[in-house]
Formats: sequence, structure tokens, C-alpha cells
Amino acid sequence: MVYDIVTKENDVLRHRTTPVSLAFLTSREGQRLIADMVETMRAANGIGLAAPQIGKPIQLAVIAFKDHALTIANPAIRQRSFRKQTEE
Repeated sequence: MVYDIVTKENDVLRHRTTPVSLAFLTSREGQRLIADMVETMRAANGIGLAAPQIGKPIQLAVIAFKDHALTIANPAIRQRSFRKQTEE
């Protein structure tokens, strides 16, 4: 199922998200959502998609990588730095 991608006007993009459990990720519902997110990302010619972008306020994302997709759950920033790195 291809979801509509929400725009910046949607409140779900401005609210905190809920962590996902391993039980959810391995459930039929979780696996279906991940597959639908990958399908939605590919249909939009995207390279990544977060669950809030399809109206789901959970900490889940998919990223295109070569010929498959990576799933990221409950990401966290572990270290911050003022130092910036750029490439041309």
C-alpha cells in the first residue's frame, strides 16, 4: 500500500514520536508497515522515509541502500558537535 506523504502543515511532523518495540517490529503489522513504507518511498523516488511522513507518530524510518532498504527504529543522537564537515 502506498501512503500519501504528509506536508509540513501536518501536525504529526511537529510532535514527539513514540519508540517502537521489538515485538511490534517483528509482528505481522510491523512488517506490513515497513513494507508499505519501502513501497511508498520507492513510489516517490525517495531515498528515505520516516513514519511521521506518512502520518504515523512512531520512531521508525526506512532508507534506500543499493538494491534493498534499511530499517531504522528508535534512533538517538549520541554525540553533538559544533564542528561541521562538508563536501563539494
